[in-house]
Amino acid sequence: MTLNIEEIISTIHKTGCSLENKSEHKNGPWTHAIKQSVADYIRKNDESLSICIGDSQIDNKDCGEWLYDISAVRLTEDNHHLISVELIIESEWGNVDEIIHDFQKLLQARSQHKVMIFQDTSAPYYSIFVELEKQVALYQDAESGEEYHLLCWKNKDPDHGFQWVKLVK
Repeated sequence: MTLNIEEIISTIHKTGCSLENKSEHKNGPWTHAIKQSVADYIRKNDESLSICIGDSQIDNKDCGEWLYDISAVRLTEDNHHLISVELIIESEWGNVDEIIHDFQKLLQARSQHKVMIFQDTSAPYYSIFVELEKQVALYQDAESGEEYHLLCWKNKDPDHGFQWVKLVK
């Protein structure tokens, strides 16, 4: 089976909206809820993947954080050798510099799906998208056609919710 990026984005969006309705605006609960919803999605849609997440409270994970906040990897039957990396997700709720720093981890990564989750507390969401787009354009080692999925929780916009943008090299 394969993971569907649109369904992953939808899962993250629904989780954010459910937290917004509960007025839980602290980064810890948001991060935990998003990680749990992604782990649940992966397990439901492809039981053969190993889920690596750096949060001891997450159900359904197979191992702790492995290079990225969330990784879904395919291993050999003995779990000893890496076959492929299907999904990586980085999340950063800090300022623009911290967001760019974590996004750079995705730039150099080889994965079928790459997702960056962040919020616009330090700058308008569209200006953060511009900065990340600039980073993709400048990065020379990316292959043509590589995709990066950006999800920004719009705190500064009256229309709260995740704004999704797909960048393609």
